[in-house]
This record gives sequence, C-alpha cells and structure tokens, in this order.
Amino acid sequence: MSSAVLDCPEAGLPRSLEELQEKLGYRFADSSLLRDALTFRSAKAESGNGDRGHTASHIRGRMELVGDCALGLALYTQMWEATEKPGFKEAFPDFSGKHIDAARQRVLSNRNLMAIAARLNLGDYFIIEGYPPVHAENIRRGCKTGADVLEAVCAAIYLDAKDIAPVKAFLERSVEDNKIALYQPPARGRE
Repeated sequence: MSSAVLDCPEAGLPRSLEELQEKLGYRFADSSLLRDALTFRSAKAESGNGDRGHTASHIRGRMELVGDCALGLALYTQMWEATEKPGFKEAFPDFSGKHIDAARQRVLSNRNLMAIAARLNLGDYFIIEGYPPVHAENIRRGCKTGADVLEAVCAAIYLDAKDIAPVKAFLERSVEDNKIALYQPPARGRE
C-alpha cells in the first residue's frame, strides 16, 4: 500500500489514513495531528516552508516526547487499575511500586514499540515528501523510525482526545495483540 494516495474526499482524509484510524481504534476530530505524526519532509522540501521553527521533523520530534509520556501514563494507569483488582496480589505477591518502572522499561521498550508499529504496518502510512524513492523506502522500513512514529501517533491521539483513555485503550489492545507480558514475577534476590 502506498501512503496517502487514495483520496477519500467525503471523509477529508486519504483512505490509507482512514484505515490506520481503524487499526488504531481511534477516529480523529483533528486529522492534522495524525498527518503531523506521520509526515517526513526533506530539508529541501522544508526550505520553502518559511517557518523554520515548525518543520515537520521538529513537530514530529515534539510529538514523540509527548507520546512517550502519554504511553507511560497510560501504562501506569493500566497497572494501577490491575493492581487494585481482586486476585492480583495473590498472583503477584512480590509486586510492588519498585517493579513498575522496570515494567515500563520492558513494555514500552523500543523493541516492543517496533513490534507494535510493524504489526500495524505503520510505515505504509508515512507521508514522505521531497526524498528520492530509495531514501523514502529506508525511512518507511526503518525499525527505530516505526517506534518513534508510534510515539508521535500516540501523542496525536492524546492531543486530539485531550484524554489519556484512548491511548490506554490502544496500549491495552497492542500489549495483548503482541503478547507482551505486562507483569513478570520479580527475579528473586534482585529486589
């Protein structure tokens, strides 16, 4: 699938972005946020922008930071709720607050984010402007790029919804779909 080429004028978004919203389980009110999260522009394409402080890479970079925080908050919220459920303490008797950061590092590792991005075929939705085809394909298939853009997409969801709940719902589905263990018993002697 080529990114952003099949017009869907009645919805105002390219069909591929409509499909991505379905995969994400979230419908954007402000589609420009999703576009910003997915856009790559070459320096040459940016030079005609006129506003050097708001280049596509600058905006996406800021979104990656917000997305990382949103994913962390979503995970912490999910873990808090799970620890309050009956039976959790019996299943994980040694689990305490000191294990939460380790769980965050494991669940939200670049490796897991790359796996989630690959499962979504996220690279197929990148909007790449001003790059030669070979460079565009390298961007589209770059493993770490997928993890970074996934964070930006999560920021777009959070900023659009003005609520962490849709990011949390996306994370819960992604963790389950990718069979990422949310909880692991702490290793003995490393507490």
